[in-house]
Amino acid sequence: MIEKVVLNISQLSFEKTAVEIAAAVGAKMNRGCIAIPPSCGAGRFSFIDFSEYASVIRGEFFTEQQFIFTTNSPRSNFYTLVLTEHTDKGLERVCDPVSVQLFHSAMSNSVACCYQTNMRLLMINFDQTVLREYLLPQVSESCLNGYFSRMRKDHLYTLMHHKFRDLLEDIFSIGSTDPFRDLKIFNRVMLLLEVMMLKVNEQPAKPRYPHKQLDIFQAIESSLVKDFSRPPPTIEQLSLQYDISATHLKKRFKEVYGLPIYEYYQKSRMCFAKRLIETRQLSMKEVGMQVGYVNLSHFAAAFKKEFGVLPSRFHHSDWSAEPRN
Repeated sequence: MIEKVVLNISQLSFEKTAVEIAAAVGAKMNRGCIAIPPSCGAGRFSFIDFSEYASVIRGEFFTEQQFIFTTNSPRSNFYTLVLTEHTDKGLERVCDPVSVQLFHSAMSNSVACCYQTNMRLLMINFDQTVLREYLLPQVSESCLNGYFSRMRKDHLYTLMHHKFRDLLEDIFSIGSTDPFRDLKIFNRVMLLLEVMMLKVNEQPAKPRYPHKQLDIFQAIESSLVKDFSRPPPTIEQLSLQYDISATHLKKRFKEVYGLPIYEYYQKSRMCFAKRLIETRQLSMKEVGMQVGYVNLSHFAAAFKKEFGVLPSRFHHSDWSAEPRN
């Protein structure tokens, strides 16, 4: 068994990369999908090309091999947004729980996916056409180059937060047999890129926290939203686990994520409940239990406070509820 597989991204389309993945796991592509055989692990990859200016590869998998995606193609001119996360609960081994990275094809970069771990990977290649026609025309090539320059100079660090995670969950919830799969994924991908481009356009000040501290806050955020069916860890538990004073933890988390810890937790919790309701596969009671509510009326009140509509009404209509600021 090959323990490490290096996959080179040298062009906008992920078709070549997908062929390399299929070869590495001993599988064949079927309509843009690769099912990982039991001999290598479990899960699947899929790739979609959106015309000639955007391409997506998504993977939800467990393998005995470590996949390393690399890019260093000075002759190509496109951008890549990568989101990765491991979905194992209580994982003790050294493995970044979540990661958000943006880079240019001419930059030397690598993205390593943990092995022997349940992983999610979303990788989006796009060019300036996407920015001009679908996103923010003010995010020019020079603006992105400025972002990359600040990233190297000031060690910019993009944190996973509920906006990224909500869209990531949406993208992975779209089944390969859905007749509108490509259209739905394209819509969510554009929204995801818009969230990222808004951050690029913010012209942030020099970061106040070193990467090591931000890694800790990212780990804290990940532990908060890992399992909504159970009570979240307390401030005291988080303080002890990450060796941070409770006062410092509360203050810094709000500075980094824009919300107090449990307000952030509750917003993420209700967004997760909304996604469950949208699947129309669970009763309201089952949804409430999935997000830790025993009393259905308490769940309904919390949902209405967040979205301005009762979950039962949201379930039986085409209501498009949005979180309240």
